[in-house]
Amino acid sequence: MTGASPVGKVKITGFKVYKVTLRWRDLVFLKVETDAGLTGLGEATLEGRADLAETALRWLEEDFVERDPSGVEEHWNRAYYQLSRWRNGPAVMSAKSALEIALWDIEAKRLDVTLWRLLGGRLRRPRESITRTGERRWKVIGHRKPFTIGRSRRGSAAGRR
Repeated sequence: MTGASPVGKVKITGFKVYKVTLRWRDLVFLKVETDAGLTGLGEATLEGRADLAETALRWLEEDFVERDPSGVEEHWNRAYYQLSRWRNGPAVMSAKSALEIALWDIEAKRLDVTLWRLLGGRLRRPRESITRTGERRWKVIGHRKPFTIGRSRRGSAAGRR
């Protein structure tokens, strides 16, 4: 990531909704824009109901414009518990999900870290594994230099680098 993070309050200025059709599937993407020039992307695809997802995003936009995008959990709780008495079903939940993803994206850019690191970092370390490459040959792969395990002339296992 490049550039300095904005100092002071940042406010959401608006949402842009993009609908894309790939073959038979309609995809809905959300771009949240801020006054500091930061943008966050989210995805709100709802199979066969792109129009409802877009309407739900427009409904959420009214409440989120002029708010600071930080504090994603607080935004989620407010959107889930306070914006409506009902939980609103799959269209609104897809829109809330897209908004949450976009807000996390903005927060990562604001803090100048990658999003995967902001959300907890690497979960697994690379490990060696063995795969079969032929009738009597095995290949060890992983984070070290791969080598082949085969049989020597005497029939015992031998490693070749």
